[in-house]
Amino acid sequence: MKLSQLLAGATALAFAAGVASSAFAAPAPTTNVPFALSGSVASSCLMSFASTSVPVGNNGVIPIDTNAADTSTYFHMTDANDYGLEAGFAGCNTASTVSVVKTNGANGLETNNTSAFDKSVLQNNLPYSVQFGFDHGANGDPVTVSAAGATITNQPAFSGSANISVVIPQATLGLVSGTYTDTVTVTLTATG
Repeated sequence: MKLSQLLAGATALAFAAGVASSAFAAPAPTTNVPFALSGSVASSCLMSFASTSVPVGNNGVIPIDTNAADTSTYFHMTDANDYGLEAGFAGCNTASTVSVVKTNGANGLETNNTSAFDKSVLQNNLPYSVQFGFDHGANGDPVTVSAAGATITNQPAFSGSANISVVIPQATLGLVSGTYTDTVTVTLTATG
């Protein structure tokens, strides 16, 4: 092979490479590549209290009058009673329903004493009201239950301190002996 043929071939190859590279566009001064980010958070409600026991009366003993000069007030409660649990937490990160239900309904606290008694002067139950309150800004009022239960629907998302308080009015009749009990159930249900 002659040198002139070798140079001609190299020139043709260089020319062909130049034509091929000129077919691509020059790089732009700015380029954008969008990245889509997504994630989801599950709907959740939670509630917590340091204690779930509310002793009624003086350390669990409902005070009754046994020293009255007027015998018609024997065995009557000496005062109305207010009790509460503070420093709880409640919240839902979405719309929710808040319900408060008393197991014994309008009867309230009922005694385990099943003996017969004179219902004209004695009673074996203590009606009461219960209030479940939670820090929810301007989203509504606490749930108050006097009868069997109450429900708030479409409660906006909330998170904060919570409390439960019980008010037992003074009974109109004397009280039968026994342990008076009921259960209050507070339920938070995510609806959003």
